[in-house]
Amino acid sequence: MIDNYSLLLHKLSLKYRIPLSELKKLVESQFEFIQEKTKELDFKKIETEEEFNNIKTNFNVMYLFTLHAKYKPVEIINKKVKQKEDGREQNKNGKEQNNTSI
Repeated sequence: MIDNYSLLLHKLSLKYRIPLSELKKLVESQFEFIQEKTKELDFKKIETEEEFNNIKTNFNVMYLFTLHAKYKPVEIINKKVKQKEDGREQNKNGKEQNNTSI
């Protein structure tokens, strides 16, 4: 069974006489660009809303959508990551103390 995405690509390929493989690269390249750019942004180092507002966090994909990033989710994720890292440090230190007392 052909999914809607594949069917749409096939129809566009026929309509504009573009090879299907080239059309697929064309369509997916915009998402690869967004992925590359967001990986370049180091959200872990952002500590304030001002720092967040100074970086480019909006992407406009013509005719499809605009992708926005907001500070609050970044703040929440960074807090969770920090808590997890702190928990690992505490576990690591606890294990080291237990090993030395044997």
